Amino acid sequence: MTAIAAAGGAIFLLAAAFSMLGLGGAILYVPLLVGLGFDLKAVAIPTALWLNGVTVLSAALYYLRAGLADLRGGWPMAVAAMLGAPLGAGLTGVAPERALLELFALALVVAAVHMGRPGADTRP
Repeated sequence: MTAIAAAGGAIFLLAAAFSMLGLGGAILYVPLLVGLGFDLKAVAIPTALWLNGVTVLSAALYYLRAGLADLRGGWPMAVAAMLGAPLGAGLTGVAPERALLELFALALVVAAVHMGRPGADTRP
């Protein structure tokens, strides 16, 4: 089985699972693609972001149609994300690969600790 076929099957399952969790999947697409031998900066990050966008858009449309999305509350965050994302994308080209991997790992640990706290309130 080729790396692309393996990635495709895994990404299908991840997209379904992460859409239920409010995530696009890039959080696991990057390690999956790197683990399959794809270059971090040239392939894994841009491909994971593209796949993340496709996953998020398709899930968001479902949630919007079902009346489950708070657009009024989400717009300020969407604007902030649209302004911050190009900055991060631009910095990827100059950041050392090791620093990117360490930042990625740190973000995962911080999120896990925050969500795993006893009595953690996940409401806004």
